[in-house]
Amino acid sequence: MKIRLQKVIADAGLTSRREAERWITEGRVKVNGNVVTKLGTTVDPLLDEIRARGKLIPRSQGRVFILLNKPADFLTTMGVDERGRKTVMDLIKNIPARVFPVGRLDYNTQGALLLSSDGALSKKLLDPKYKVPRTYLVKVRGVPEEKTLRRLRRGVGLDNQPTMPLEVEVDRISGKNSFIKIKMFEGKNRHVKRICEIVGHSVIRLKRTHFGNLTLTGLPTGAYKFLTPREIKSLELLVKKEPVEQKIKQRSSVAGSNMPHSSTYTWSLNLGGAIIRTCEFSAIRVLSIMQKWANTRSTAVSTNATELRFTEAIPPNSPPKEMTPFRIAASGNFPGSGLRSKIIT
Repeated sequence: MKIRLQKVIADAGLTSRREAERWITEGRVKVNGNVVTKLGTTVDPLLDEIRARGKLIPRSQGRVFILLNKPADFLTTMGVDERGRKTVMDLIKNIPARVFPVGRLDYNTQGALLLSSDGALSKKLLDPKYKVPRTYLVKVRGVPEEKTLRRLRRGVGLDNQPTMPLEVEVDRISGKNSFIKIKMFEGKNRHVKRICEIVGHSVIRLKRTHFGNLTLTGLPTGAYKFLTPREIKSLELLVKKEPVEQKIKQRSSVAGSNMPHSSTYTWSLNLGGAIIRTCEFSAIRVLSIMQKWANTRSTAVSTNATELRFTEAIPPNSPPKEMTPFRIAASGNFPGSGLRSKIIT
């Protein structure tokens, strides 16, 4: 089957499709020994010999997906470690196509690691906008209190940047320590270890138990398996649905089209009078929040504000889990209204 050359290069995990197009136009790609510079050239990955920047792309035998139960003390890398440490590729043998890790697990972290020959799908699985879940079983020092768990659930900022909310619960207590389950929808460098350290419960042991819908059931440590077509389909379904933000952008002409979508706005979460989270969102995201509240309250909202600050609060006597906001306010300039602030709901 003929496939566009740039897609074959991207699916091999060498680079992005756009960068592959640049390689082609610069004459750095050869097909069967001949330099190809025309975009749109199609090739047969089963038959043609393809070299990108001098590197031979193995002839494809179809998409390959592997789930590895990574042991601790293995690096997640394709290359050879300068210090001679073992890598996950030492565990993968006799694979019919070139595969690469989808994301990474730290050296001393064990558990579910996906490897694939499909670069395009792998990129989507790692994109936070699709919110593909990863679940971890974490042994931490001490036993987190409920208020600590709530702080983790809201998302703990890293490197002066907000992180997505996550799901967390205590799984069991082991002496003075405990095991907690964390389900998160993005992956930053040493994400789990860093947020646990910030809340005062350093990580003793870390294992990823799930990636998307995939589990380690029946897969011993150090072993791997090829995914079935049904399992591959389950991964595709996770990223098939269009992200909410993109849908809102497409509908922006219906409501709030006069709002400068390239701008960034500040949103603050306030519980019991204390601001506990401040995030910046694009105008598209802010508009979705405004419209949600307008629809539920039958309230008209202004989308002309040049700066917006949203404040969510709950009645002081409400139970902690009843996170029911009762007010949203916007502050800033409202052209034509002469107002510096306005109650939206």
